[in-house]
Amino acid sequence: MCVLTVWRKGSLIRQGGLSLFCMVMLAAPAAVHAMDWNVTPSLNLSETYSDNITLAPRGKEQSEFITQINPGISLAGDAARLKLKLNYRMQNLLYAKDSSRNNIRHQLLASGTATLVEDTFFVDASSSIGQRLISGTGPVPLDNVSVTGNTTDVTTFRVSPYLRHNFGSIASTEMRYSYDTVNYQAGGFNSASNTVSASLKSGPSFNQIPWGLNYRQQKIGYEGSGRPDIKFEMVTGNVSYILTRKFSLFAQGGYEQNSYAVAAAGQRPSGPFWSAGANWAPTSRTSLQASYGKRFFGTTYSFNLKHTTRRTSWQASYSQNVMTVRQMELERQFFVVANPATGNPFIDPVTGFPVLLALNVPTLTNEVFIIKRLQGTVGYNPGRNSFTLTFFDQRFEFQNNPRIDESYGGQGSWSLRLAPNTQAITTAGWQHTDFGAPLNRQNTFWNMGVGLSRNINPHLTGNVNYRYFTRDSSIGTAGYAENRIIAGLNMTF
Repeated sequence: MCVLTVWRKGSLIRQGGLSLFCMVMLAAPAAVHAMDWNVTPSLNLSETYSDNITLAPRGKEQSEFITQINPGISLAGDAARLKLKLNYRMQNLLYAKDSSRNNIRHQLLASGTATLVEDTFFVDASSSIGQRLISGTGPVPLDNVSVTGNTTDVTTFRVSPYLRHNFGSIASTEMRYSYDTVNYQAGGFNSASNTVSASLKSGPSFNQIPWGLNYRQQKIGYEGSGRPDIKFEMVTGNVSYILTRKFSLFAQGGYEQNSYAVAAAGQRPSGPFWSAGANWAPTSRTSLQASYGKRFFGTTYSFNLKHTTRRTSWQASYSQNVMTVRQMELERQFFVVANPATGNPFIDPVTGFPVLLALNVPTLTNEVFIIKRLQGTVGYNPGRNSFTLTFFDQRFEFQNNPRIDESYGGQGSWSLRLAPNTQAITTAGWQHTDFGAPLNRQNTFWNMGVGLSRNINPHLTGNVNYRYFTRDSSIGTAGYAENRIIAGLNMTF
């Protein structure tokens, strides 16, 4: 199982998804034989009716029946010197009225860590395969069922050898090299990066005043783009002061030397930076972290608040980061968190739908941008009922042009347990996206869904769902609406 090879539209494509396992296994072959393996095959079967399979403007809708036969596997291996995790699904989409639309999509999330020299030399590796939106101004599908031509496969691979050493209770150090690639089926965006980093962190002798020194340099090259490499380089020092077990102060500062195209002449994405803040955890159920600082793009803020009670949970956060789309791809989770009741890793626990794409990701681009994101979640679970409300406000400030894209919205869900093995789920959401000049376009999305899910036995779950999804646009011909009915079975073995 060293290379994932798939047949797609008559051509043989070699994906790098499982090659990391070959690398890690070859690096630590003895550990492979001593591993405890947990293997869970799965199968998802579903039938979907859509009254607008292409998300066409109103009056041009095409209806379709779609059959899905989706085998998958979840694998975990654990040994003293080797740890592996893998989730994979092969999504087979069969269209009743137009078989030329039939398609196979792959989703993979895999990672592994090998210890080559105990306590000293390690290798991390990871890989993913999934799908993402190409342009937010085109038809925006929520999953792979819609036929829009506005999605692309994305494959990532990362390998990272590193050294660690402890200087007794005084300090510890780590030196790391990382190589990663992000490749798209849509051409013009493939890239690779090389990253070196080093850190020195205080040990237990400094338990009241922990400190650290860090260096990181990353170079990103875009295949065939003809543009100079993007470079991020940063030196950071940080220190904390533990006043009590519940309250501490922290500060960090340093210098960053970045190199990429910027919109304004004379503007430099480099310079000194600093931030300072506090951690407060008055109880085991409540925590707050907040900071204030400066970077080359202006004043920075961040906070992260968490609070739980016996029946409620509250979370809110705000962050600002310099980012690229390729970095977001390396951090994406192509598998939705499993519903604890079903254990199925491929189904959204709220709606019961396979969800692979997100509305709040930026249009596919090679540009650097500053992302500013505010988000929050409130959950309430009094017993048979469960309520969840989420909201977000997100801005993408592109660096080599003056455009700013902003999106904000919210999603709510209500789950009602009708019987020990049966639950009803209702969802509703709204999102507004504003594309700045020169696009000057606004889209507003609404969605609503109702569904019924039943655990037939510990390894078999059935669900029936209805979903309504619509988009209104400042471009009148770009609006559309879709109704779907889905019936499915999820099996694990």
